Amino acid sequence: MKFLKPAGDNLIFQLGRKEKSLLLEVLTLYPLVPASHGRISNSIDTPTLESDQHLLEEALAEHRQENKRQLEAMLLEPDHFQSTGSGFQLILTPAQVEWLLQVLN
Repeated sequence: MKFLKPAGDNLIFQLGRKEKSLLLEVLTLYPLVPASHGRISNSIDTPTLESDQHLLEEALAEHRQENKRQLEAMLLEPDHFQSTGSGFQLILTPAQVEWLLQVLN
């Protein structure tokens, strides 16, 4: 994927056909990291550590579910991908680019 140019409030990226296919495939796998991956602390043991950890896992699960809903909605919008002679242009706002990078990370 290559950044082409800004266009008004949007950013335009160029993708080949295979790049688009791979991007969509990777995005359908979200989330891969298990909910228990985020640990409050590996070395400090406090009386509330277990309940705090549970709250963290719940909050992360809710965040991932919301990201998944937004991701599915974005992928269903036909305006994001526009066909070109050599592949596709992906058109996103700067906020969508930031969010997509967070999802991919």
